[in-house]
Amino acid sequence: MKLYLKTFLLVGSCLGVITHFVTRESMPWWPDTVVMGATFGTMATLGMFQHRRTNRLLWNALKTTFRRS
Repeated sequence: MKLYLKTFLLVGSCLGVITHFVTRESMPWWPDTVVMGATFGTMATLGMFQHRRTNRLLWNALKTTFRRS
């Protein structure tokens, strides 16, 4: 759980600040930049969760395949 929280906070804050300064006209800090940061953080956390889940499923399938051989 700590890893997901760290990912959310790190990616959300970094990409929120980057999008604040990169856009043609600076976005207001609230709510635009905060919402963008929360969205990026959520997407990064969900992507990380899915990646770890997929790795576990593939590893279990590989172990099962080699045990049957």
